[in-house]
Amino acid sequence: MRLGTSSQATSCSERESAASGEEAVPQPAPRAPLGRLQGLDLLRALATLEMVVGHTLHATLIPAVYEGAGLTWWRGVRGHTAVAFMFAAGAVLGFRLAALQDAPAEVRGRAWRKRLRRYALILVLGYMLRFPVYGLLHPPTPWWRAFGSIWQVDVLQCIAVSLVLADLALRRFGVRYGAIVLATLGLPLVAVGGATAQVPLLGFQAIDSYLTVTHGSPFPLVPWAGFLWLGSAVGVLLASGQVRFPWSRAWRGELVLWAAVLLGLSLLALGARFLALGGSYRMDRLVLVAVAAGACTVAVGLWGKLPRPLNWVSRNSLEVYFIHIHLVYSGRMGVRDWAGKRLDLGESLLVALGILALSVAATLGLQWALRTARRARAG
Repeated sequence: MRLGTSSQATSCSERESAASGEEAVPQPAPRAPLGRLQGLDLLRALATLEMVVGHTLHATLIPAVYEGAGLTWWRGVRGHTAVAFMFAAGAVLGFRLAALQDAPAEVRGRAWRKRLRRYALILVLGYMLRFPVYGLLHPPTPWWRAFGSIWQVDVLQCIAVSLVLADLALRRFGVRYGAIVLATLGLPLVAVGGATAQVPLLGFQAIDSYLTVTHGSPFPLVPWAGFLWLGSAVGVLLASGQVRFPWSRAWRGELVLWAAVLLGLSLLALGARFLALGGSYRMDRLVLVAVAAGACTVAVGLWGKLPRPLNWVSRNSLEVYFIHIHLVYSGRMGVRDWAGKRLDLGESLLVALGILALSVAATLGLQWALRTARRARAG
């Protein structure tokens, strides 16, 4: 029915143009929608699984085993997990905004408001993880010392604020120039930023915690936002490549784009090492994350599509993160306190599997409850 109506409207407009003596102005063909970066989806899913296992091993494994030579490679992998999350979050944002740049203003506005709600949720969840429930149940003297760590910036707060700033830059300057701005700001943050984040700047802990490690923040914006902003620039580059070279939407073509990204990051990492910059090791981590993203792209291409369980983990990584942190570290209820660092490797891996299963089950239960509530309101 729609096709018939469209063809009739087109023929009527052509007849009217012919009758008025005007030439019909050809309309540009609509751009085909960009494909998802499923290599990044796989990278995020694997980082989520490694995060759950890594936190559990760190909390329960016998120190002599955890720090032994047999797990040296594992500790190395753990050092790249946060970088992978930050980089992937930025790349997905840049890719999505580049895909939306030709959309109507109403569509872009709806997408912006939806993203803002998501950023607010991530920020609130981050501070909820810092809320001193156990400290209030067993308050110190004076009691307000229980809130001493609430302003420390962890990974969720860092991701939320970094995404807001990246989003504003891409909207204000446009995706192309915004990507240049983010890359220009992100590169020095990663390469040298850590050395400048040692002292308070403004005197307000709630704000300084985003800029310095003085108050114990594990993920201040300096240098961690740099990974996300560089990822946003890479996401815009990948989207531009898919627009200019349609063949790159297949996984082999996407791999060519990732190879170009890897070459650029490798040259920047070599430059950081040549200049003996303090953050050159962080550039090395970024290069390895780009290698992992390319390998994930190959894996998804060979599979044909991302397996549904891994796709689900990738799309629900925030929920899995939030729940598993409570299960591992939450006061006297977390496995860190009741198990302690007394388990061998096999026992710790079994506990990690149980933590993952409980996190997935709780996420599914929450999603079911939210769907039920929405149906009740709609009905």
